[in-house]
Amino acid sequence: MLNNVAKAREALTTKSIKVTSLERIRIMHSLRDKYAHLPQQLRFGNVLRDFLALVSTPVCEDDLIIGRYVEKEVNEQEDEECKAFFADWNLYKTTVFSCGHRTLDWERLVKLGLVGIRKEVYQKLGKVSEVEEQNFLNGAILVLDGIIGFIERYAIEAEKCGLYEQSKVLYSIAKSEPKTFYEALQLCWIITFIDCAYVTGNPTLTLGRMDRFLNTYYINDVKNGIVSREKAKAIIIDYYCKHNLIMGVGEHQIGDESNSTGFDRILNFDAPQYLLLAGTDDKGEDGVTELTYLFAECIQPSFKNPVIVVRYYKGMNEKHPKLWEILSAKALASASMMIYNDDDIISAFIRQGVKEKDARNYGHFGCNWADLGHDSIVTYMGPSAFTMARTLPKEERNKIERYNIGKVRYSSPLGYPEEFMNVFGEVISEGGAQNIDDFYNKFEQKFYDFLEYKFRFAKEEVELRKKFGANVLTLGDVLSKRSIENVSATCANGVKYHVEVNGFVGFATVADCFTVVDKLCFIDKSVTLNRLYEATLNDFIGYDDVLEKIESVEKFGSGEECSTSHAKRLALLIGENVSKINRQNEDSGIIIMPSIQSDTWHIKHGKKMGATPDGRRKGEPYSQNVNPAPKRSVNGRVAMLDSLSALPFDYFTSGALNFDVQPDHFKGREGVENFASLIGTYLNKGGLHLQINAVGKEDLIKAKEEKEKYKDLRVRVTGYTGIFVDFPESLQDDIINRMD
Repeated sequence: MLNNVAKAREALTTKSIKVTSLERIRIMHSLRDKYAHLPQQLRFGNVLRDFLALVSTPVCEDDLIIGRYVEKEVNEQEDEECKAFFADWNLYKTTVFSCGHRTLDWERLVKLGLVGIRKEVYQKLGKVSEVEEQNFLNGAILVLDGIIGFIERYAIEAEKCGLYEQSKVLYSIAKSEPKTFYEALQLCWIITFIDCAYVTGNPTLTLGRMDRFLNTYYINDVKNGIVSREKAKAIIIDYYCKHNLIMGVGEHQIGDESNSTGFDRILNFDAPQYLLLAGTDDKGEDGVTELTYLFAECIQPSFKNPVIVVRYYKGMNEKHPKLWEILSAKALASASMMIYNDDDIISAFIRQGVKEKDARNYGHFGCNWADLGHDSIVTYMGPSAFTMARTLPKEERNKIERYNIGKVRYSSPLGYPEEFMNVFGEVISEGGAQNIDDFYNKFEQKFYDFLEYKFRFAKEEVELRKKFGANVLTLGDVLSKRSIENVSATCANGVKYHVEVNGFVGFATVADCFTVVDKLCFIDKSVTLNRLYEATLNDFIGYDDVLEKIESVEKFGSGEECSTSHAKRLALLIGENVSKINRQNEDSGIIIMPSIQSDTWHIKHGKKMGATPDGRRKGEPYSQNVNPAPKRSVNGRVAMLDSLSALPFDYFTSGALNFDVQPDHFKGREGVENFASLIGTYLNKGGLHLQINAVGKEDLIKAKEEKEKYKDLRVRVTGYTGIFVDFPESLQDDIINRMD
């Protein structure tokens, strides 16, 4: 396994940005017109079947888990060939629709196997008479046939290489459902591999709660002498390795073609895959299994994928001290990991009208958002209503409003700090305000009006999709029980919940704006509203006295009562209004998720935004996710966590905290124990989320200047990990500033 781990690390750190899955591109191009006369469902089925019959099936002598692909650094001529493909109206734009940021129905997959799912599709086919429904199900059969044939081709190659056990495993899962842990994990990888390497751009695929749905296989195998604990660990580690071999170089949210591979060249280039561990079960009881320990022990801190999502419940650190120590040590080694608080997430979903059973089975769909597992989909993922309505007359289809995430992200183009400035301007134009309540009331009304619009827009989109549910087929539909039963794509009637994200960008920045206005203009009355507004509009140039007073006000994260109370009030405003909208529309199947989450939009929006009354200057980043604004948490780590603990996180399904720590502060066994105690205490007090960055600030600064010496330096960006030296300078600087 050491050899496989070394090769995976090498793949992450030495690739050129021009490395491309050229074979994939050439095969897809060769199939471009072959089935153009068929409707999308049959075209997709035939294309994927043919593609999987043509693409290479390379095997290496060290492989325990089979499934890797051919890639190469393209020369100038090949680069032009690729660019022509990207610009062309190719199959990825017309037929092989991406449907990323979701969880597949993994439990059904391992329970039935591909052959069992195929049998169910055939049974359903005999019960439908509509042409589009028949096309949908026949397309699904073609996809399943293609995958089965692909596995058999890999089995032949493994046998040729003398990997007889691996070949036997592959032949078995091609013919029936998995019967062992090895077979089940191999099948999961094959589906992951096809989706992430060949089908979906930016797949961001969630792998589900493997420690639960694979545990029975593992326990039985150990009991029957089929697998040892060490052999199982070797299989898991190679499974982890495979996730990293199919990645590119760079970062997808801030990066560009000068420093990043991009999703055209490698579909999975910077996409995370998420593996959920631990948590509670359907009854709210301890859900930790023997496999939880095994998957945790196998985590490789040098890897980017899979991202380990730990579902923590109150007291888990005491019930499973060894597991908690393992996870804490891996986090301090900069493993790609995040931690959710089960109690908060489940409570938040129930507040939104989700049934408790469904809430307890929550999953993850990318970056820093929870979802409702395989029975949910993010509305802006997958084919749109316009795409699905292809059978409408052209003039009718063109009347459909194109679903655009830009219209539903937040109420102001540059996020909620801009909305605060809009409120401030209205207050000034109306002659001022009596107290801070006037600011909150105006802000809340704008927020609620936007939520109403957001819900209305999503509802119209989903209702249209449901009318044409059988018109489009994706890979995820083929594996979904509800999609096959309802003969409908997952983006239509194939899921129980359609999820709309409401990411509150710049939370601490806005909270600090409320704090400063209240403190200076209403409590101390040391600055008038008009003067504070003028100073802000002028980026505080010529208003040094105002800026000095602003800087004297303690901001969120300091542990100070005034700033904490405003952050709490703002969080309640967000949570209660989102819950209100959801409760009013409880039977719609649409859930707006209350989220304090920004990814890297805090940099992009902040760059375009003028100054804000918290003292943030024009062009500077906002606060990120739920973190305090840069350089504002001045009273230490514990004070910051105390401030965060005061927030009503049981309203929120997402609220990422990038927890940056200096590794020198937690050295050795005692350091790990202290760290485990620190984060366990925070979570037991109600903290919602943690993703740990244990990298020294000085190392980051040096890495900017000595790139070659730090090729293996990984840091947390937001919901994913990246290699620091491959980041654009703006992102590097933002991460360094986070350390203060």
